[in-house]
Amino acid sequence: FRCTKQVGVLKAEHGMPASDPAREEQQIARLKRLAGEADLDPEFAEKWFNFVVAEVIRHHRSAAGAPSDD
Repeated sequence: FRCTKQVGVLKAEHGMPASDPAREEQQIARLKRLAGEADLDPEFAEKWFNFVVAEVIRHHRSAAGAPSDD
């Protein structure tokens, strides 16, 4: 998360949004495909990804000075 916090600072400095839903959907599809190929539960992989992304977005919003959704 140290790196994602730095990304959050850069996004804030450049007026970029904290999240990128289209990119997140691409990554979910990729992760679910990889999980299936590895004989792992794709739904669990998606839940894990969503948890991590939510935390990263929270860091980005914090870096931008925005209130969190908690």
